Amino acid sequence: MKIWFIRHNNESLGPYTIEELKNLSVTKDDYIWKEGLADWVQAKSLSELTQLFASSAPPPFTAQNNSSHTPYSSQSPHNSYFAAAAKPKSRSRLLWISLLFILSLVTYLIYANNNSSYLAPFSSEVQKSPEELKADLAQTEKRNPLNYINGSTAHHKNLIGEMVMNGTLTNSATLAVFKDVTMQADFLSKTNSIIGSRTFVVYEVIKPGQTVPYKQKILVPKDVTDVKLTIMDATSVN
Repeated sequence: MKIWFIRHNNESLGPYTIEELKNLSVTKDDYIWKEGLADWVQAKSLSELTQLFASSAPPPFTAQNNSSHTPYSSQSPHNSYFAAAAKPKSRSRLLWISLLFILSLVTYLIYANNNSSYLAPFSSEVQKSPEELKADLAQTEKRNPLNYINGSTAHHKNLIGEMVMNGTLTNSATLAVFKDVTMQADFLSKTNSIIGSRTFVVYEVIKPGQTVPYKQKILVPKDVTDVKLTIMDATSVN
């Protein structure tokens, strides 16, 4: 699945599959991002990418002369028996290896036919310019505002029974700009039961990496002792 982006020369490149990242020789210090991550992280911090950095190889095989440990000499009559008995097993093993190879080849060709991009991850049909990759990332962020808008708040009741909420909203996106964040306030009793709700909009423009403050006053029932805020939606700026 093409979900991975890589940071290179201050440009976001992707999306790629893990196999394509392997062909790109990604290092454990490269910055990686996929949908669901709050920010770019180094590849070494993601356990699902550890396969990209496996570089160890087995030592070269050196043939050993084990003739001294052979239980029968070359002139032993038992040797001819074992050699004759081994031939049918060798033919059977060769037959099974051949069948497995043919089966693997057929499976691979079927898979490759249905997933042509697997065979050519850098063909002209897949490879995009930095501008196109940047545009793709911007569209992904714009379609998912709730993945990038985060908030914090503090609240208290004033003398006339209003719940006064002072908070901040942060945009963690790389490219997308958001505005008009819709929030829902759930009013809680002392037993944490929801006894009312109210939605309101914070009419602010929030650029990538920016944090903006907001203040909202809502008249609440007298039994309200706490309020829970939920970010419901935001509008992307074209």
